[in-house]
Amino acid sequence: MHSPSRWLIRPSLAFAATMAAALIYFWMNLTPSVAASEQAPADFEVKRAKPLVCKVGAYITSLHDLNPSTGSFRADLWVWTLCPPVGGYEALKHIEFPGANSFELHNYWHVVKDGSSWSLVKIAGEFRARWDMRSFPFDRHRLVIALESEEDAFAIRYTLDKSDNLQSLDAIPAGWKIESSKMAVRRIEYQTAFGDPALIEQQSSAYDRVEVIIDVARDEYSSFLKMTGPVYVIATSALMIFIVALESASILLSRLSLLGASLFSDVINMQKGTSELGAQDIFTLNDAIHILGLLLIITLIEITVYTWKVNATRESLPTLTGERRWVFTAVVLYIACNLALLIEAGISG
Repeated sequence: MHSPSRWLIRPSLAFAATMAAALIYFWMNLTPSVAASEQAPADFEVKRAKPLVCKVGAYITSLHDLNPSTGSFRADLWVWTLCPPVGGYEALKHIEFPGANSFELHNYWHVVKDGSSWSLVKIAGEFRARWDMRSFPFDRHRLVIALESEEDAFAIRYTLDKSDNLQSLDAIPAGWKIESSKMAVRRIEYQTAFGDPALIEQQSSAYDRVEVIIDVARDEYSSFLKMTGPVYVIATSALMIFIVALESASILLSRLSLLGASLFSDVINMQKGTSELGAQDIFTLNDAIHILGLLLIITLIEITVYTWKVNATRESLPTLTGERRWVFTAVVLYIACNLALLIEAGISG
């Protein structure tokens, strides 16, 4: 018969052997991981010391919905990259659009061909733009579609794959024309390392950005005529009331009423034009023309009041000579100022 202590010793030995085997197993599996983690920064530095250089090209098929009031435009374009066939890297899967409100990717294609990793995709998106409407309708604008790598310049860099044409001949909608188009590569500096341990000391990072730049100009004037035409109609109507001599108080009241209504109409039309242009925070040619109309009407009110006071001191019937001379002078100055504004806007546009 075996003693109880013998049976107690056997489980203890089995437990100790199991624990020893477990420790050996975990030590053998953890050691390579630790070694790999220690070597990772060195491998990372080697990768960063030799950035991948990719060529980038673009072709614009359509520009549409050019909308200064919302500060945006829409575009459809093809973008492609040609990279060294290293590790199956596909550059177009690692890009972002800093100036996009929204975008969609269509018809993505990737193949290794003739020693290059070629990626191609069609992009349809809405992009932000700075619209300068001060010289409307002689305005010109620079539209930029920016593509930026998700990886910094230590990992990937861009060069241009130049082609003869950057846009389709019918890429621009009616009322606009493309004056020039080009591509450029810029190095964008950010004053943060985004938590990258390799850049923690310099506290900054750099990324390559490709910009598709399209310079457009307005090629129609009908919208300008619709916007400013009412101003000249109002001014002409205000001048028509001076055909009748200021002979009675009823004529005085009629003049002042019509001139007051003209002032109100001019202000309403100016606010409408400003809203359509989306130019609430800048002074435009449209604003200047409307303000000239306001100044003309105010001048006509002053002429009317002054003429009434002068006539009130006379015993004979008033004549139109003096009043019409003042009105004629005001009209000449009004026309000259309008021409000067239009010429200046056309030159500086």
